Order: sequence, then C-alpha cells, then structure tokens
Amino acid sequence: MTTGVLESFELWLNEMMPWMYWKGEVALFFIFFFSFLTILAIYNIKKPSNPRSGILRIPTTLGDRIFVSVVIFIAVMLTVAALGLPLYLLIIALPILIIILLRG
Repeated sequence: MTTGVLESFELWLNEMMPWMYWKGEVALFFIFFFSFLTILAIYNIKKPSNPRSGILRIPTTLGDRIFVSVVIFIAVMLTVAALGLPLYLLIIALPILIIILLRG
C-alpha cells in the first residue's frame, strides 16, 4: 500500500510531535505563512518602507497593508460562507486586495 507525500508528512509530524494531531494541510499552511513572513522581513530590511497615506487615509507600511488585505479577504470569505453564496464570489475580494496593497 503506497501512501502519498502529504500522508507521509502527516505521519512524520505526528511521530515527532505526538501531543498534537497534525494534518498535512495545516502544516503546509504554517510553512507557507512563516516563509511569507520571513520573506517580508528580509524585504523590509533590504528596502525599508516609508509610511504613506492612500485610500485608507492613514499612514500605512507594506506590512500594515498586507494585514488589512488579509483581514478583509477573511471577512469576505466568511460572509460568502455564512450566506451560503457560491464560492466564485470570492473573486470580489481580489480587486479589493489589489487596491489596498497598491494604493493603501
């Protein structure tokens, strides 16, 4: 019986840390999330961002704009899920995210 890479990863994680029941998708989320934060920190060290006022009318840095974008995306996602709307309506969040990230 052959197991997939994700299942093997789950088994390895559960052997290494038996106090928590790991799922492969959760572990991948944490890996990508902390990798993104590391890349953002390195980018901010190499090219410090100056706060600027844009559409939000408050001075924001790149990290602030990313945080606000993620919170708005989660709010749209939860609204779509709560109202039982089709998932393709999540496309509504993409222009909002892009505007906040670029014009913030």
